[in-house]
Amino acid sequence: MMAFMYQNKEKKDTNHTKEAEEREHIRLKKSDMNLTKQKCVPCQGGIPPLPFSQSKKLLKQAKLWTLEGKKITRIFKFKSFVEVLAFVNKVGALAQAQGHHPDIYIFDFSNVRLDLWTHKIGGLHLNDFIMAAKINKIK
Repeated sequence: MMAFMYQNKEKKDTNHTKEAEEREHIRLKKSDMNLTKQKCVPCQGGIPPLPFSQSKKLLKQAKLWTLEGKKITRIFKFKSFVEVLAFVNKVGALAQAQGHHPDIYIFDFSNVRLDLWTHKIGGLHLNDFIMAAKINKIK
């Protein structure tokens, strides 16, 4: 009985993975649209990170962001710490609304580095590029 239950779970997990990959494939086809008009969709895992070629293509819509391994990153420079805090708060509000949160680093009191990547898949997802494009509109 346990072996049967285990086999059914494996089959269910495989179906879940295939369905997730199909949904993601459809979303990627739509990624030619303006990324700022799209909304982040929760990543359930079970899909591979975006291939390098797709990441490079999407990066064109996220100007000034750079691809660094499994992440995209950008440094923002400000005149004062007060401006830094205002920007970080706006990014935080956007992240909450989208359900996708960047890693935020404040350094030298007037600089912010943002890193985006999807932890559940250990690499880049369409959501990372959507957030990057939306964050670009803040500054």
